[in-house]
Amino acid sequence: MLLQPGCDLPWRVIRLKRHQTKLPPASKDVPIYVVEGAPSSKSPKSRKKPGKKRRIQLRKRAAVVQASQETEAEKRNRKNRERKIKRRQKAREQKAASAAVAETQIEENDSSQDADD
Repeated sequence: MLLQPGCDLPWRVIRLKRHQTKLPPASKDVPIYVVEGAPSSKSPKSRKKPGKKRRIQLRKRAAVVQASQETEAEKRNRKNRERKIKRRQKAREQKAASAAVAETQIEENDSSQDADD
């Protein structure tokens, strides 16, 4: 079977409603058919390498994304470090306060025992 030129591409004939088109008024004797090209949603069989300018553009875009991610990570690290320092300082203060309370209790116990003697 021999193929006609142009028959190797997918196509189909569709009927259009007259009120949806800007076509001239219909003549009763000729039906209108529209040939649709190949669907554009199919991906090409081979990927072409982007040109030099496009590669530079993509590289710059990737560098900006990378830099923003790094700055976000640095911000998170800095916040976490500050929180850690605050927690440690608070723990030191609580420890010092509890040691002071324990020391005053020991002194009170000693002074009460001295008074009993």
